[in-house]
Amino acid sequence: MTTEDTSQLNGTAPMPTSAAAAYEAKLAKLRAARKPIEDAEVEKRRARDVAELDKVFDALAEIGGTWEDNVVRLPDSPAELPGHLVLKRPQPSATRQFKATIVSTTKLDPDRGSQERRINVNKTYVLNCLAYPSVDDFTKLCEVAAGVPETAVKTLHRLADLGAQDEGKE
Repeated sequence: MTTEDTSQLNGTAPMPTSAAAAYEAKLAKLRAARKPIEDAEVEKRRARDVAELDKVFDALAEIGGTWEDNVVRLPDSPAELPGHLVLKRPQPSATRQFKATIVSTTKLDPDRGSQERRINVNKTYVLNCLAYPSVDDFTKLCEVAAGVPETAVKTLHRLADLGAQDEGKE
């Protein structure tokens, strides 16, 4: 039985080999070299968010929404693209149509292509309720980060539920 085998048996970590130590040293160098670049990107995003807040608040005032309900923050979006989405409350008919389309998409072809159709349906639903940013910027965001429409749809579902609750109270 080798030293590595016995270390696994008694729960201790094996002694690092020279190759593993060299690899760790190389990773540490790469992390150190990348740190200033990542810090600069974070600062660019922060500056973008501060500059963008006026537009976000104007869109919120226009639709009569609140930060908690109508804004989707996208902290990892590139600095040249918006870092927030402002969404209007979807109409009940749009929500019903979205849900029916998703169900029919899943029934049509659960294996081939349904993921692409689902993404397109999500984008269409979000575009119908988008107050900020522009359609072009949203399209660019979707190209860079495929999960943006799905995140926005979750917010739209919450907004639709809030709308249903408000209608029930009246």
